[in-house]
Amino acid sequence: MKRKSIAIALGGMLALPLWVSSAAALEVYGKASGSVDFSSNDEETANREDSTLAFSSNASRLGFKGDEQLNDSLTLTYQAEMEFGLDTGGWKSTTTGRNTYLGLKGGFGEFRMGRHDTPYKLATSDQFSDLRGDYNAIVGSINGSILFDQRNSNTVLYLSPSMDGFQVLAAYILDTASDDFPQSEEPKNIGTSLAATYSKGSLSLSAAMETYDTSTSTLDKAKATKLSGGWDFGQGTKVN
Repeated sequence: MKRKSIAIALGGMLALPLWVSSAAALEVYGKASGSVDFSSNDEETANREDSTLAFSSNASRLGFKGDEQLNDSLTLTYQAEMEFGLDTGGWKSTTTGRNTYLGLKGGFGEFRMGRHDTPYKLATSDQFSDLRGDYNAIVGSINGSILFDQRNSNTVLYLSPSMDGFQVLAAYILDTASDDFPQSEEPKNIGTSLAATYSKGSLSLSAAMETYDTSTSTLDKAKATKLSGGWDFGQGTKVN
């Protein structure tokens, strides 16, 4: 009980100055994007061919972010981002929540804790991001639950400083169904994601790998790796 009281007190001490002193510098941002899309599965089997014409809300969102200088070497960072549906007029469920975290930044780089894109996802630029033909539509899933190129809850992310264009990203993803005590079992690591990126002038290179423990009898581990190279020709033209 004593530990819980200390945690609550510390949380209150951090939250109050953050809101009071940074309210004026808080950045409010968003994106509203809609499209009318025709989709077909091109299924040749009789009675299974399907097509649809629909209005899509392409990851329309509203977010709040900012930072608070704690001292000469440390900065507290924060972001809360939510997705809403232009097609339905309502907020999306928590399962589709976007990057929302509390972080600490300094000369060592930055640590972020919360729900966040994995290094595997951040390692490459999706040319069709937020559209129906993005990576999530073509990469696929394993057992209907593991989807690479995603964001995860209960994530601890590290981003190194840029070293002459080179950067390392690492994430440790925990499996915690409930934050309440007592826990039925010890929280465990279900995912690890690593990436190394290099960007200099028009050239960009990246390598990434990701591993999940699916905890199923048919598939104990799910792994993915990718390599990427890109060249920016300027005037909005980029090849990956």
